[in-house]
Amino acid sequence: MRTPAAWLRSCKRRKPGIYAYRTRKHLRPGTEWGYVGKSRHLPSRDADHHGRGRYGQEAKPWIDLVLYRRTVELPWWLGWDWLTLSLETLAILALRPRYNWAKNPWPGKVGPRDQVHQRWQRDNIPAVLRARIERERITSLVVRAVGVAIIIIGLGGMWWAK
Repeated sequence: MRTPAAWLRSCKRRKPGIYAYRTRKHLRPGTEWGYVGKSRHLPSRDADHHGRGRYGQEAKPWIDLVLYRRTVELPWWLGWDWLTLSLETLAILALRPRYNWAKNPWPGKVGPRDQVHQRWQRDNIPAVLRARIERERITSLVVRAVGVAIIIIGLGGMWWAK
């Protein structure tokens, strides 16, 4: 049986929090929130999603779409399940991630079997279609950049004219 001091030491090793992955859309231009979760140790959970965890699970089917990961780290003394589960649920309701399917009320969610099928589609996509999707992504970025530049130039001209 553990002593209270040993239990406290194990609690202090925690790195709890919630995390959210921003992903590219499946075979379409644009991005969306892909997955939201909670963990008692954020770095270990990230390794689990990538298939490098200590228990040898496979990588998640959507992990190839990840652009970046955002985390909200909590102090060790706030890493209790009742708190992190509540924060995770609120984040899922607010962000509506595509690949969370257990708590997600959004009809556009993708279940585990469909995630595997989508990964197969991305792995076996013809080169012509892959080039077209990449061209659409680049075009979308250029149009956004030009739009932002026009807004900044317009605001600068308005400020200069005053």
